[in-house]
Amino acid sequence: MELIHRTGDDATKGGLDLVLSLTGPESGRIGVEAALMADRILTAIGALDTLREPRPGDDEPMTAQADDRYQRIVTDLGVRLIPSLLGILNASIRQWAAAGASHGDLAEALSVTRSTAQSRRKHLLSRSPDLGEQWATGSLPPL
Repeated sequence: MELIHRTGDDATKGGLDLVLSLTGPESGRIGVEAALMADRILTAIGALDTLREPRPGDDEPMTAQADDRYQRIVTDLGVRLIPSLLGILNASIRQWAAAGASHGDLAEALSVTRSTAQSRRKHLLSRSPDLGEQWATGSLPPL
């Protein structure tokens, strides 16, 4: 798996191209979900652009177009991207714990205290994998 970026004149639109390149085996394991995740990441990047563009004064009402844009951002990020990423994270923590990772290893990886990592892992391992984890490990269709 590789991220390729081109900027300026080399980019398609003169700004920045980001290309995710997967090997055949990676593509076979991930399938269409790679495109779904890329689309969700694109929404996050678009949200950054939306949040940073000049806005009318606070006293001006939001246009229907802007309202629709924010609704799409909130839905795509809150209902699709974040649950997918959380499923990937939790499945990774679960599998890393099964492989013998310590609470200290997890604390370092998450940049939290050891006690916070211990509590988080204990809570995670005390329950069965949720839908997000099951999706991340390939047990369920795309979220």
